[in-house]
Order: sequence, then structure tokens, then C-alpha cells
Amino acid sequence: MRVLAQLACAVAVFAAPALAQQNKIPDLPRTEEIVKKTKEVLDGSPDEVVEVAGVAKLTYKRLPLDVHTVALLYGQTLDGAQKPTETLERYVRQFEARIGPVVDERLGDVGELEVLVALSVKGKALAVGKYRVGVALENGRPAALLLRSDADPKAKPFVIKLKARRPEGEPEENGALRLRLVEPPAKDPPPKKPEPRGVDLSVNARNQEAVSRVNIAESAADGADEGDEKK
Repeated sequence: MRVLAQLACAVAVFAAPALAQQNKIPDLPRTEEIVKKTKEVLDGSPDEVVEVAGVAKLTYKRLPLDVHTVALLYGQTLDGAQKPTETLERYVRQFEARIGPVVDERLGDVGELEVLVALSVKGKALAVGKYRVGVALENGRPAALLLRSDADPKAKPFVIKLKARRPEGEPEENGALRLRLVEPPAKDPPPKKPEPRGVDLSVNARNQEAVSRVNIAESAADGADEGDEKK
């Protein structure tokens, strides 16, 4: 009996460190690390280009906007003392709340809009040029696009207010950002009063969608029509 008791004690002594290591809580990342690496994860999102030929071209990041998804992507980059020994999903929930604000801040600059002809939005002229594009949220929904001119970055942004609508198509995986730039088809029958030619600029963020009509300035529309006829 004494021999068995000694063997049991020996097993417990050797097993204790291994068990402690297995149950060791990994170091949680510091806030500055979370901000830095989350930005790197978001910057690695694929680019997408949408355009209406001769009118405008939009290049933007297809950012994942579901915070838990971003937290998991971030967690996969951890190693060393921070490498989780438990389920990754359970581990990242401990600091997930600190990732949400970084994701929302990244929406402040999602890409570039190149305006190729003079446009107008609700009577406000939008000049030809290149603009950095940001998405403004209100109660979690896309409320406006903020355009900042590359020629004058310090100038007040051009605001395009968006109107909520029912999302079209399948839900976006991971609540990813999707922007669309589409010239709507001609109405049939045509309206009695001629309507200005325009394009629909829509934003889908976390499967909440909103849209705005951007009109082509009258003189620019005539030029665009002439170009289409020449083609």
C-alpha cells in the first residue's frame, strides 16, 4: 500500500505542471496591440471596383463588418504567450468589445471615388476629380457617404445623404461592406416629364442598405450621350 501511495504522489507531482500549463490563461493583448493588429486585418480585405463607364469609378475595401468575425481573424494572428489554449471563439470574446470601435473607425475611409463628369446631388455640384470615400452610420445603419477631395484634403467633406431601402439579393457574408454604382434602366413607359440622367450609389453595411441618386449635370449628360452615339 505504501508503494502505491508513493507512486500516486509521484504521478501527481509530475502531472501538476502539465495540467497547470494546459489550464494557463494566455496573456490578453493590450489595447494598442488590438488597435494595430485589427487595422492590419481590415487593411488586408480585398479590393473591389464598380463603375459606370464614362461617369464614375469607385474602388473600395470589402471590409468584414461583423465584429465577432473580425475578432476571430485577429485571434488567428496571435502566438507566443498570447496564443489561446482554449477555444478561439471563447477567448476572443474577452476583448471583442475593444475591436468594434476600430471597425467603425475604419469606415471613415473605405476607398476612392473617381468622378469623370460633372455630377450633382440634390442640387449640389460634385466636380470632376478624385475623392476619398467614408461611410457614416446612424444607429448602425448607413446614413451618408462623406467625400473628401484629394486636391484639398482639409476642405469640408461633400456629404451624400442616403435613404434606407430593403436590401437586394442575398445577405452579405460577415456583414461585409458592399458599395454599388449602377445606372438604372430606362422607365417603361417613359415619364411624361423628362428626368435627368443619373446613377444609383448604394451602400450595404452589416446587411443594412441605403441608396442615393446622383445626377449627371445637364451639359455633361449631353456630352456623354454624344460619346455613346459615337461608339
